[in-house]
Amino acid sequence: MNWLTSGIISALFSTFIIIIVYGYLFSSEKERYFKLWTIAYSLHFFKFLSMLISILQGDSIYLFLIYHLLTIISSMFLVWGIYDYINKKMSCIWQVIAVLTSLWLVLGKLMNINFILNTLPEFIFIGLVGIWTGFILSKSDLHRKGKHLLATLFILWGIHKIDYPFLRQVDWFAHIGYYYDGYLLFSIALVILILYFQKNKSLLEESEERFRNVLEYSQDAAYRLNLKTEKYDYFSPVIERLMGYTLEEISCMSRASVLEKVHPEDLNLFSTKDQELLANSTIGNVEYRLLCKDGNYRWFQDRYKTMNTNNSEMLYSYGVLQDITERKLIEAELKKARDEAEAYDKLKTEFFSNISHELRTPLNILLSSLQLLNIYIYKIDADETQSIKNYLTIMKQNCFRLLRLINNFLDMTKIDAGFYTLNEGRHDIVSIVEDITSSVVEYIKNKNIEIIFDTEVEEKYINCDDDKIERIVLNLFSNAIKFTEPGGKIEVNIYKGQEEVIISIKDTGIGIPEDKLSSIFDRFSQVDKTLARNNEGTGIGLALVKSLVEMHGGKIYVKSIYGEGTEFLIHLPENASKKIDETYSNSLNLNKQYENKQESNIEKINIEFSDIYSE
Repeated sequence: MNWLTSGIISALFSTFIIIIVYGYLFSSEKERYFKLWTIAYSLHFFKFLSMLISILQGDSIYLFLIYHLLTIISSMFLVWGIYDYINKKMSCIWQVIAVLTSLWLVLGKLMNINFILNTLPEFIFIGLVGIWTGFILSKSDLHRKGKHLLATLFILWGIHKIDYPFLRQVDWFAHIGYYYDGYLLFSIALVILILYFQKNKSLLEESEERFRNVLEYSQDAAYRLNLKTEKYDYFSPVIERLMGYTLEEISCMSRASVLEKVHPEDLNLFSTKDQELLANSTIGNVEYRLLCKDGNYRWFQDRYKTMNTNNSEMLYSYGVLQDITERKLIEAELKKARDEAEAYDKLKTEFFSNISHELRTPLNILLSSLQLLNIYIYKIDADETQSIKNYLTIMKQNCFRLLRLINNFLDMTKIDAGFYTLNEGRHDIVSIVEDITSSVVEYIKNKNIEIIFDTEVEEKYINCDDDKIERIVLNLFSNAIKFTEPGGKIEVNIYKGQEEVIISIKDTGIGIPEDKLSSIFDRFSQVDKTLARNNEGTGIGLALVKSLVEMHGGKIYVKSIYGEGTEFLIHLPENASKKIDETYSNSLNLNKQYENKQESNIEKINIEFSDIYSE
């Protein structure tokens, strides 16, 4: 075996080692440049193999073309990998020139032209690619010393490729050229590996520095517990600020010594954490108090995770301790404030309920007494008792006013407490509204106000509480009468909507200012005191009306133009019953009972209209 053959064999061996190394790195890292370099050196391996076969068996046109084509292609993959590694895109012009050079090589060999003329474009192309890549590397952001060494190797490789066709004619250099080429390729591969590991080392150091900074300047303390030795083998420096213990003192603590510092009331929680760790629970979160160096307990939230080996034997528990003392104090204050507010609300509700009943009882007695007095007075001569009757009327009206206020106040309290319920039945809403409108006609005529009732439908049964519907309508009538001057008009209309009934009560009164429309249904809200100086009101009525409508599943809206009038629109859902016949007959019975309630309606009107003074 001559020295040329041994040189090519050594090149094959070294190239094969590089292929294994790059192939392994590609399988583990999945980076494309390792794939490109693996392909490049695999092609170099077959290039040297074709040269070895040519030496052993004699040269042929096929071995010649295989060797030189593999030289071009392997060089392109090598350079492509370099561009990919430094995050640059390889110019397409090199690929075009590579194809043209390959065509020239094949045609030249088939035409049997001179060796130098045939291979010169190939070596000039590869040489220029190598030199250009060296300059690109020198301007890249790779490690300074490493990139200059790699750039130098590429430039030397490129120069060697350009001068090789000419120096090949020198006998002593021809064989050395193969060694030199293999040496440069192996050196390039080696420097690439050095740069790669140097880059990874730098990235790892940067990552460690960032991680160290996060741990040192974080508000929370990180730790690692060895589950075999039950020792804390790491605590971040933040623990010194949180608990007051130094890192040396913490490192001497075992799991048992830390358990002694847990607040007695939290020992069960801490024991639960231990059980979860022993039960191989991977993630946990527990809150407990720890005794700090200054003798005070502080609250900590402990978020931890256990790490297992492949054989599922637990080794470490990693965790983060967060000081939540301030949060716990705030939560305690909020809970105390919430409990006090709930207790106050309960006390207030009970007080208002009791005071309402206490006020209602004497009022009922007063009203009963007034009714008895009326009976006796009417038996006396009218001329002698007229002044007494007037005073009794005033007393009765103010009793009704007070009774209305107490009823509204008590009902709003019940609604707030959730104790107010509807006594729903199947009723003809048209009949209810028409009957209550008829009941107030005489009263409204005395005020010199015209009232008009109209409806699109003659009969419409819905689920509702007829008593509450009457109260809603009377309350809106009361508002309309208050703010409508004599000679004005009130219109009551019923429309059929899409699966709903719409009740409209419209007046020609003074209207509501635009800036007050949004708050008209708020509790204790009044439009303007000057507008009601001859009438009384507390602002509860419309709030109660809205609540009653919403309890029926409906909505109430208001439209008004100041100085022209106001319209209230009540939208009530139909809520059709499945048992139509049965509910219909029940509704008829209820309507018959309603016809016998005229006296009751008069008293309701007196109560709802009690804050409208007679002139």
